[in-house]
Amino acid sequence: MIIIREVGQEWSGVLVDIIRQSFKDVALRFSLNQENCPTHPSNCTVEWIREDFRKGKRLVDYFEAIARKESYKGIEIGVIRNHEALVNWYKKIGFKESECKKLDHLPFEVLFMDKEIGKK
Repeated sequence: MIIIREVGQEWSGVLVDIIRQSFKDVALRFSLNQENCPTHPSNCTVEWIREDFRKGKRLVDYFEAIARKESYKGIEIGVIRNHEALVNWYKKIGFKESECKKLDHLPFEVLFMDKEIGKK
């Protein structure tokens, strides 16, 4: 059984470890490190987590709910183009590929994906 529970800032250290471990394989596979991609989740810090708590970030479902409530036409995400598993996951939940860009500050191409948001 999977249990999901809300946690507070006191769990920041644990969350950092989970996030870094979760993205470690991607960082290794694409040679991402603090110097060439400091904002990749594999380089997560306690301060990031605390900032996320302050901003109240949530997962895709949360953003979809907000987008619907605000009558947005859709949402967009940018991912590592060659990260097939992640691209496929977003496709599975309804995102479509829109464009690919090489951004100067990143060591990989970014695939932008979007999802139309309709009223539920």
